[in-house]
Amino acid sequence: MILFVFPSTSHNFQSLTGKFTIYESSHIYFFTKKLTERKRISYAELMLNSTRIRRKKMRKNFLRYELLHIRIVEKLILHLVFVL
Repeated sequence: MILFVFPSTSHNFQSLTGKFTIYESSHIYFFTKKLTERKRISYAELMLNSTRIRRKKMRKNFLRYELLHIRIVEKLILHLVFVL
């Protein structure tokens, strides 16, 4: 699996598999190993399912919010990778 991200505003994340960057107002492109199929998802779509959870946690301290944000993004990325 190869991940290409085309930038705008960046967010750096540390995952179990290493560091990766997600960019706001951009699209994340997932390519299969053969590079014949391509899937695309926008940063906004990626965040859509986590909005309600993040709003609740924003009332708590900023560090906790950031850690939750990273975990949600990481889970969504891993889900997309396994779906392909």
